[in-house]
Amino acid sequence: MKSMQEIIELVGAKLGVSETVARDGIKILLKFAQKQIPEADFAKLMEKLPGATDLLAEATTPGAAPSGLFGSLSGLLGGQAGAAAQALSELQAAGIEPSRIAPFMQTFVDKAREVAGPEGVDVIVKNIPILKGFLKP
Repeated sequence: MKSMQEIIELVGAKLGVSETVARDGIKILLKFAQKQIPEADFAKLMEKLPGATDLLAEATTPGAAPSGLFGSLSGLLGGQAGAAAQALSELQAAGIEPSRIAPFMQTFVDKAREVAGPEGVDVIVKNIPILKGFLKP
């Protein structure tokens, strides 16, 4: 079974970013998903992604205020849209260019589906409608 390290390496290689950038980006996605989906569903997904729990434990909330376009939007939006704007701002701050965010998310979701099974990952997509805008149907 593939580990989170293998997923991180794949995401980094496919998008041409360092493993550190890929790792930080995946932490941001996991942290966002954890806040947006039911706890039981998130726990099931984490069990199916070896190393994901450890990776999430590394995630810390940045102390700096969000910057850039997405950061500005997060202050104006509430609920899931605001949280999504915050996550997008954090991805940008982690080193993922705005034009690479959709491919980043698509690569992670595709690989997570392969490792954890589509049912676990599709719960995230179902519960976070804003994510669909970044993913191919």
